[in-house]
Amino acid sequence: MSAPLSSILIALLLVLPCCFCDNHHNLESKYNFRKVLHPHYTLYWNYNPTDSNLTFAVRVETTGWVGFGISPNGGMVGSDMVIGWVQDGRSYFNDFVYPSNVAYPIGGDQYQYAYIEMHYDNPNRLSGVIDSSGVTFYYIDTPREHDSGILIVGQAVHHTMIIPPKARDYTIYSFCPTDCTALFPQDGIRVFANLLHTHLLGVSLTVHHLRATDQCRSGSGIEELKPIDSNPLYDFNFQEGVHINEVVIRPGDTIMLTCTYNSENRNTVTL
Repeated sequence: MSAPLSSILIALLLVLPCCFCDNHHNLESKYNFRKVLHPHYTLYWNYNPTDSNLTFAVRVETTGWVGFGISPNGGMVGSDMVIGWVQDGRSYFNDFVYPSNVAYPIGGDQYQYAYIEMHYDNPNRLSGVIDSSGVTFYYIDTPREHDSGILIVGQAVHHTMIIPPKARDYTIYSFCPTDCTALFPQDGIRVFANLLHTHLLGVSLTVHHLRATDQCRSGSGIEELKPIDSNPLYDFNFQEGVHINEVVIRPGDTIMLTCTYNSENRNTVTL
């Protein structure tokens, strides 16, 4: 039996937080163990014997990427790795795993198979490159307390979506209006992770959260709450799902996505 609709959670949850923002002394006070792997790279961790969970943090001095991995033999083959970076004061260093009381429902009479779609980036068209990464799926027969789900808000791919050439800031608006969220359960849905996605011309995205209110000076109106997620310096090469502070979207709320594009280097329209 599936969990009730009112229990739906959207997306995934972080289990490997990276504390770029903490200083050396804060990390030492939060973590019981540490190891200096390099003069500019220190690993911190805690172990919770109750649930057998390890929590990691790294302190790194770098101007580029940060890598972290766990391997059974010290090599890259068979290892579990994440790569992170800092952009606009925000750290991106995440490994997503469902919480212990959440699972994604699959199977049933209407689902007969599942497939994985992989996207590879080889801009220099190198030959002989072999991918040794992998993905492991675990499934259970007993439903957990909450079912997870995914809500997609955005502009449908359509011939009417046209970005003109030589435009510095061209913004497209997409909505999940009140008649859409009216179908949500009475206590709303809880969002705790998000993935912002657009293509090469995209430079900025924001997921706005709007709610009806009677606190306006003129009476009733629409209040814009804190954005669900925002990246004013979006880079196509640095996109991934990130953990956000949990947001409750109630029935009757409006979700608005703004995507801003820069086509200054294009001489023709982009569809």
